[in-house]
Amino acid sequence: MKRHSRGAVAFEFLFLFPFIVAILYAAGYYSIVFSWQYRMQNLVDRAVSEALYMDRGDLDASELATTIRDRAQQRLAALVQNGLPDSLKDKVGADSACTVDASAIAVVSCTLAMNSATIEGLLPSVSFGMLGDFPPAPPSGISASSQAAF
Repeated sequence: MKRHSRGAVAFEFLFLFPFIVAILYAAGYYSIVFSWQYRMQNLVDRAVSEALYMDRGDLDASELATTIRDRAQQRLAALVQNGLPDSLKDKVGADSACTVDASAIAVVSCTLAMNSATIEGLLPSVSFGMLGDFPPAPPSGISASSQAAF
């Protein structure tokens, strides 16, 4: 009876092994992507909070928003240079910036973004032709944003 099931284990292994490897690879791929997003979120949070630590006594209301925006932008640029790995420093998008909205309540907002094409360029994926790439990069890329009212 054992003679009939000799190749069954080898067949099951050959059938399931590629799926197990694919699942492990996808888990590693997304852990790297989410690690990058976590780092980016930490940087924008720090840039916004550090921009608000300043002496406001010497500034009038018209200069305050501009000064805080400039300070947040400088801190974000410095944090990106010191807080991201070398492979990511120049990869965060051009839409990464700090802004101030002073319409009703003055709010400083910083954003970092990385599009999906950049992620695909940094992390290898396997192309299956008509089926697409595996694992797929997040279609909208990754971004991090932080806001604080002042």
